[in-house]
Amino acid sequence: SVIKIDFKAFYKCSSLTEVAIPNGVFEIEYGAFEECSSLKYISIPDSVTEIGKYAFYKCSSLTEVAIPN
Repeated sequence: SVIKIDFKAFYKCSSLTEVAIPNGVFEIEYGAFEECSSLKYISIPDSVTEIGKYAFYKCSSLTEVAIPN
């Protein structure tokens, strides 16, 4: 199973519009979704304890991020 979203895993993935990160993922690494220009929504579960720099850099369409308490 997935435990982290790797360094620039979805870099410049222009067709990505929504992401629901599964529970159990504990880290979103540096630039994981950088320049995903169509990404509008992302849901981050309670298990995520680290979000790297530039994880959502230049995600110009991002309007909603669901972050747990």
